[in-house]
Amino acid sequence: MPPPRTPHAHPAAHPNPSAASGDAPLPPGAGPSLRAAAAAVLLLGLAVPAAAQPAPAAAPPPAGPAPETGTHAARQYDIPSGPLAEAIGRYAAAAGMAISFDAAQLAGLHSDGLHGRHTVASGFAALLAGTGLQAVATAPGRYVLRPLPSAGHGGVAQLESIEVAGNAPENGYVAATASVGAKTAASRLETPYSVAVITRSQLDAQNPQTPTEVLRYLPGVRVGASDTDRRSEMDNQSVRGFGAAVLIDGLRTSQGGFSNGASLDPYLLERVELLSGPPSVLYGQSAPGGAIAYQSKRPTAVPLHEIMLQTGSHDRKQAAFDFAGPMDEDGRFLYRLTGVALESGTQVQYSEDKRVAIAPAFTWRPDTDTELTLLFSYQHDPAKPAQRSLSWYGTYFDTPYGRIPTRFFIGEPDFNDFNRTQYTAGYEFERRFGSVWTVRQKLKYMSVNGRYRDIYGGLEPDGTVSRTAWGSEDRSRSLNLDNQVEAAFDTGPVRHTVLAGMDYYRNQQRTPANIWYGIPPLDLRHPVYGQPLPPPSGWTSDSEDKLEQIGFYVQDFVRYGGWRLLAGLRHDHARSWTDDRATGERTPGADDDALTGRLGVSYVFDNGIAPYASYSKSFEPQVGSLHPDRGGTPFRPTTGEQYEIGVKFQPEGLASFVTLSAFDIRQQNVLTGDPTHPGYSIQKGEVRSRGLEASATLSLSDRLDLVGSYSFLDIETTKATPEDEFDPVGRVPWYAPRHMASLWATYAFRGGALDGLKAGAGVRYMGSGYTDSREQYKLRAYTLVDLGLSYDFGALDPGLSGLQLGVNVTNLFDKVYLSDCNPYSCWWGDRRRVLANLTYRW
Repeated sequence: MPPPRTPHAHPAAHPNPSAASGDAPLPPGAGPSLRAAAAAVLLLGLAVPAAAQPAPAAAPPPAGPAPETGTHAARQYDIPSGPLAEAIGRYAAAAGMAISFDAAQLAGLHSDGLHGRHTVASGFAALLAGTGLQAVATAPGRYVLRPLPSAGHGGVAQLESIEVAGNAPENGYVAATASVGAKTAASRLETPYSVAVITRSQLDAQNPQTPTEVLRYLPGVRVGASDTDRRSEMDNQSVRGFGAAVLIDGLRTSQGGFSNGASLDPYLLERVELLSGPPSVLYGQSAPGGAIAYQSKRPTAVPLHEIMLQTGSHDRKQAAFDFAGPMDEDGRFLYRLTGVALESGTQVQYSEDKRVAIAPAFTWRPDTDTELTLLFSYQHDPAKPAQRSLSWYGTYFDTPYGRIPTRFFIGEPDFNDFNRTQYTAGYEFERRFGSVWTVRQKLKYMSVNGRYRDIYGGLEPDGTVSRTAWGSEDRSRSLNLDNQVEAAFDTGPVRHTVLAGMDYYRNQQRTPANIWYGIPPLDLRHPVYGQPLPPPSGWTSDSEDKLEQIGFYVQDFVRYGGWRLLAGLRHDHARSWTDDRATGERTPGADDDALTGRLGVSYVFDNGIAPYASYSKSFEPQVGSLHPDRGGTPFRPTTGEQYEIGVKFQPEGLASFVTLSAFDIRQQNVLTGDPTHPGYSIQKGEVRSRGLEASATLSLSDRLDLVGSYSFLDIETTKATPEDEFDPVGRVPWYAPRHMASLWATYAFRGGALDGLKAGAGVRYMGSGYTDSREQYKLRAYTLVDLGLSYDFGALDPGLSGLQLGVNVTNLFDKVYLSDCNPYSCWWGDRRRVLANLTYRW
């Protein structure tokens, strides 16, 4: 195995390089005005950086190692590539040292990570090589980052130190930076918005199996129906009571229908970030809940090899691999190849879960200022749990025949069908010009094809289940393009990071569907499957929805002493239309312009406390129109705004992070059912959501980690049309639990007979909430317990280093509960599931 390369730091670099403005292909079907605007921004992206001064010569490496304060013994480290601030924080945590620095010192700097055996001093020296900084010991176990004497004023500016990392175990739960809140790598402490991060280490410990399971321990997030319905795996959650934008690698996902919603296997993920509150200034049209950003695995500069085998409940069989590293001796070409295959039953009879996925990625670094990453993925789900909802008679309400069993299959084994194929292809390009200018470009194309057939129905008083069939073949295509120009500069004592850009999004979705009746009923007590079914009819509907959006945005992240100011402004133009494939008619939808903004301010004290206040807006066009009897006019876009105050705390000497916040979100022009025309909608006045959130990731010792959150939510309709009998003023418009809480703890045993063992346990509480706007029925609260154990065989025998066994149990006590319910449909939650992983890394 070749020796690790010395990591290098790039001024103004992003951990996930995007793209420089250039000759990017414009989306098909873009109107002339959109093409002209896009061309103008692309040319601007090339012209502005061209006038930038050449990059200053890199500062010489440290003259010698930083003073040792502890043992001189070398230890093995495996710090992944990413933002330099995060790499330094992870290294300090793993080394059991405290390191102090101002995040602005490392803003935009990238690290290839640290791998192999290092002493404390050599590890710091390797990570900081080429940055003009050195780690200086100030006390036993404590370091501070300071400029090298030779760096002078031409190197890294000397700034006031803020302690951001300290003693912690090596699991890497705490992320010092995140990009979802500012669209560039930024300190979470400095960002005046609520931002949470799930690292790969936390994913490995909790072992989620779906994108929604990934979110179970995030603050303010409620996942929807259980895994018995996995048709849409990435849009079945709410944040602070509202919907949220879903991003993959910083770009929006394809909007899907019954079987063509975007998906991503959790094994392919590197991390997940959450921005709570309206994200429209950064990411365009969105509901006001927030933005959930999934980041896929990227090429690494050092070799990485992993093979994983999994088995467990419902005869589950899964295999996965993850390989990465340099392709040449100079490390200019990097790769990563990740794949997973699984086959399993589920808790519902006659329902299967199958998947094959592979994700190749390649990075080219022709020089230290240029980086191009190509990202591809293929995912095929030939079977997926797609159990439709059950009637609340037999789930929420008891019957003389008992309740519908959680394993009850309402469909037909030879009829029900689910098949989804997803392709993505894209790139991220970044070019730095000196220490000031950076241009980026991201592009992603996504195609999702799905086939879906299902039978649904409800329990009748005589104990039979009446049934109806539904079928569709869904196809969606989406194209995302994001151009950015970033400038980092000083105006006197004020530090600016200005980001300006243009992004474009186009989505086409066709959903031919049919529905047919006459399906034989089932006896709940003695179901007989395989009865003759009526022949399927032709498509009863065949429409294609198209949406196109272009947005221009500018943002300034200002730092002055302890003050931080984040201000942004965006203009969007969105249009949509629906083509009826059967009649050839076109129904116009949105043709809207919107101006959204955000403003946040915080003050970062030397002790790691940062109070903040912020305001942000959202904008989301609505597809469809009023009933013809009401004029048939297109719906107005929904708008939203949030006021938030809070405080963040990064404790001195600990790799930990705490956020407390209070918020008030208001969404206008919300759609609700038309009481006089079933199947149509009207727009009401306003829904308000306000509440409190607390979240913490704590490293209480070098062995114990805690991840916890609590959310209180008060949501109600504050304005409504006089005829709105469904959601009148003062009532809850949809199910939203008032209280949610979660806690996950991991303890690592070191030394003794249990050396190499890690034990984790989690508790998730979902409070009660009304299932109907009339507030007559409540969904009962429930509490679930999860377990996670792992054992590193290297502690038993050094020859077995890299071999690890893990066991995870979800819903340990096998609690039966309803995860979602309303007067029309209810879903059983996930029963107990046990998974065992055998992983080998080398």
